[in-house]
Amino acid sequence: LSVILVTLMAALILVAYALDALGLAIDPGAVLLVSLALLGGGFGVAWTRRGLVEVSAPVWATAGWLVVVVGVCGYFLWLARPDFLPVTANGDTVHHVSLIDYILRTRGLVHAPGMDRYLGEMTVYPAGSHILAALVAGWLNLASGLWVMQPLLAVLIALKAGFVYLITLRLLPP
Repeated sequence: LSVILVTLMAALILVAYALDALGLAIDPGAVLLVSLALLGGGFGVAWTRRGLVEVSAPVWATAGWLVVVVGVCGYFLWLARPDFLPVTANGDTVHHVSLIDYILRTRGLVHAPGMDRYLGEMTVYPAGSHILAALVAGWLNLASGLWVMQPLLAVLIALKAGFVYLITLRLLPP
């Protein structure tokens, strides 16, 4: 499940970058459809080349992964309650929200040479998580990506914690 979720998020980012490179708009619906098609095609190719891969894990390991992911996500959402806005005292949040909102409004990445005056270093910043936030805000029909930053980060950090848990299980002796 972790691999599928992370692969889907990577596909969303890569498809958005590809559409932008081709000069097309980063439309949230189109990006989702193309990403799901690529993900399905990738799993289809893997299925035909190797047959059905059976993944089995002890119930306690799966339950532990679920506790870690839900617990970490819940904790970061609890920190941001009741409005779920980003929890920070740092001014960089404004820069990140500016890039997310730019992507959301223009349906593209920053290419105009004069935009560095308004977005600063964010014009050359790797925009992967910003693209995800803009896509989620677009799917939810929100005017700003500010409202999805903390929940999206909570999910991403929780998945990372889940991977650390799974790696730790692999490293421990049986």
